[in-house]
Amino acid sequence: MAVAAKADPETAVVAKLYEDFAWQAMTGQPDLFGQDVSHLNRRALEQYFAPALADLLLQNAACEVKYQGICNLDFDLLFASQDPLVSDLEITA
Repeated sequence: MAVAAKADPETAVVAKLYEDFAWQAMTGQPDLFGQDVSHLNRRALEQYFAPALADLLLQNAACEVKYQGICNLDFDLLFASQDPLVSDLEITA
């Protein structure tokens, strides 16, 4: 039986991010189980991203609310797609 190697902290964060939000692409319904990654609050964002990136995501979300439309991000942050729907996903370091 193979034993999984312990992941480094950066890999563990990315794996957790996809574990927590894979439903977005697996269901094809981005809001089925809650907010997508780009619309989380600061505390939630900083579990996965550096504070500077969390700031940019928060600014983009505020812009979308203010202008009722797309601002800087016109794609799903995790899947680099406007309409993510995957049937085969592989995550590599």
